[in-house]
Amino acid sequence: MAEKKNESIGALWSKTSKSGDQFFSGVLEIDGKKHEIVVFSNGYKKEEKHPDWRIYPSKPRDQKPEPAKQPDEFPEEIPW
Repeated sequence: MAEKKNESIGALWSKTSKSGDQFFSGVLEIDGKKHEIVVFSNGYKKEEKHPDWRIYPSKPRDQKPEPAKQPDEFPEEIPW
């Protein structure tokens, strides 16, 4: 947590999605750990007490899932 009263704990950058919606991406530093986040407008807001924006952990887009590993050998007996 920030030790000084006005010390920043993160930063956000304003962005526009491919569909034209505004959102924010950034980093929060809490207890010495950096957390990448994204902030989207709350499309489900129905009442004034509902939040205007929702914060989510950011997931890198350039990471691809690892391909399924193929077995080195096939079993001698097939169980069906």
